[in-house]
Order: sequence, then structure tokens, then C-alpha cells
Amino acid sequence: MDLPEELGQFFRVSSAAREGVRRGVLDSGNLERPYWGVRATVPLEAIDDHWDARRAELLWRGRSLLPRLNASQFFAHDVAMAAYGGPVRLAPSDEADLVDVTTRGDGPMMRGRGIRPHRTKTEMSLVRNVEGLPVGSPATVWVLLGATRSVEELVQIGDFFCRVWREGYKRPMPGLRPLATVEHLEAALRSGRRRGAGRLRQALALIRCDSWSPLETSLRLAIVWAGLPEPQLNRDVYADGRFLACVDLCYPELKIAIEYQGEFHEKQYVQDEARAERLRAAGWIVILVTAEHMRDREALIRLIGRAMISRGLVRYGSES
Repeated sequence: MDLPEELGQFFRVSSAAREGVRRGVLDSGNLERPYWGVRATVPLEAIDDHWDARRAELLWRGRSLLPRLNASQFFAHDVAMAAYGGPVRLAPSDEADLVDVTTRGDGPMMRGRGIRPHRTKTEMSLVRNVEGLPVGSPATVWVLLGATRSVEELVQIGDFFCRVWREGYKRPMPGLRPLATVEHLEAALRSGRRRGAGRLRQALALIRCDSWSPLETSLRLAIVWAGLPEPQLNRDVYADGRFLACVDLCYPELKIAIEYQGEFHEKQYVQDEARAERLRAAGWIVILVTAEHMRDREALIRLIGRAMISRGLVRYGSES
């Protein structure tokens, strides 16, 4: 039989039974069974890109659990980050199907296979609807992630929420309001006792409003934690009034640009090389950082340090 339209793509077995759907239909192989008591008419979409696939999986699992959520429950971990379009983690294989569900107040927590329950005080959390899901506000998500995330991850997430969309050469969506401000995050941290408060305080001081990606954040932190001067972020560079590039990280006074090269297609590689050549022709040192560099951060710092020394910056550490 055809399923009643009012059930939607994700529904509870009990709701379908009340609509007269036979048990044999609910237990057939035509429906997905993501969680106990839930059926789905749409399968998880197959996507080649591993990051996009992880985001799609988290949103699908969040929507699968939506029929089971009560008014006091919401998402404040990976599902929330996927809804906001922020940095998500690639989960270990034994946790790939786990979804974190947070309950506000003293009500019963959701439990079951594939569910990791949490609890928070009602007055210490704000909830909003994003992508059709009840998720914590950016500040609520950030402080609740303090219990399990590293300082580096918390800075990445804070940078994402607090990004300011500034005017600049062909920049997208200038003037768009950030999802949160550093003041919002600080207020959430001060609203009560928080697990991971020490990491959150350390991360709060490191959040910047001009980082455009988690990889840029990690690169900046590696530089700062090594004791080098903090670089400027995503600065437009001009020469004789002509736009050369928007560089990921840079020291304008030293004419040193540091660019992160992630996974990209051939067209992007050609564009990045052309941009680097324009900067070099204008007297800039351009350091192209790859994932391999990030796996050996000490060698990366030596590379950046030598560039600084070549520009006359005083020696640091053991470099000469």
C-alpha cells in the first residue's frame, strides 16, 4: 500500500500504525530502519566527497530522529554543525552512526542504539530551527562541545561562527551577519558551570573573525603556538593599484604570504599557481602549505621561520 503523505519521509512506526499501515509494510525491505521505532522512505544519499558525505549523513540521521524528539530535546553536536554548514569530524567507524541528543531540564533523556544522550540546564541553552532541525544556538553548540573537543577544534568552530563577511575584491556576501560574536560565546561560557571550561577559555582567546576555513585556523594556530608572530588573515594584496591576490595568511610588512593548498582539481591548482607567481613577481615570498606540511609542523615552522629571517626578522628558537 502507499504510505499516507502526512507521515513524511521520516516517521514513527506507531504513527504509521495509527494511520492503518500494516506491520508487514513497515517491516518490508522498501523502508529504511535508521533507529528503533523509526522508518524512512528515503535512503542515505551516496556522495563522493567525504566531507560532503559526512554532512549529508549527519543531516539524514538527525532528520531520522526528529520524529522521536520531544519539545525539550535538540541537537548540539555534529548534527548541529552539519546544519550550520560548519566543520564536522569524520567519525571513527565504531561511532559513524552515533547521534548526540541533548535534553534541556529534568525530562527523560533519549536512549537507544546509535544515540548518545546529554543533558543541560534549560536556562543555559538556546535552541533554534536550522535546516528543519532543532539545534542549539551557535554559542550553545560551542560551549557544549567544550566537553569533548580539543582547543584546536573549538577555535575552528569559533572562527566559523564568528566570521565577519567583510568588503573586499570580489568577496562573497559582504556585510552578511556572522552567526555569532566572540561576546556571544563568552556570555554562554559565563552563564554557568561548563564541562571543558578550561579548554573553552583558552580557545576563546584564540578565536579570530577573519578565518575562512578550519585548515586556515589550524595553520594559524601552528604558527602562533610555535612562538612566531601572528599573521594577518585573508588580506587583499595590491601592487600599483592592481589586485594581486587575497592571501590566506600573511605578514604584509615582511611581504610573506602563506597559502594552504588543500585537495582540489586541476583548474584550482592552475589558479593558485598563477596567484603565487603574481605575488612573487611583486617581491613576495610565497609559502605553499599542503597536508603533508601539516603532518610535520616542526618542519613547517622552520620553513616559515627561515623566510622571516631572510626578511630581517630577529632569530627565533634555535634558528640562525
